[in-house]
Amino acid sequence: MRTSPLVRARETCELAGFGERAEEWDTLMEWDYGAYEGLTPAEIQAVRPGWLIWRDGVPEGRRSRR
Repeated sequence: MRTSPLVRARETCELAGFGERAEEWDTLMEWDYGAYEGLTPAEIQAVRPGWLIWRDGVPEGRRSRR
């Protein structure tokens, strides 16, 4: 069982009975969408045609946050 290192994710694993088997993975951290927070990909692409998060990233955002 893999989990985000966020406390709420660890607590959920424990409540579900996976606490001792859970392995924290930093790659499961949530994304910081910066200026795009709250927008759907379609809304972002309306402003930036062809936008892909993997290639283009996000202004004022970072890959992951705690």
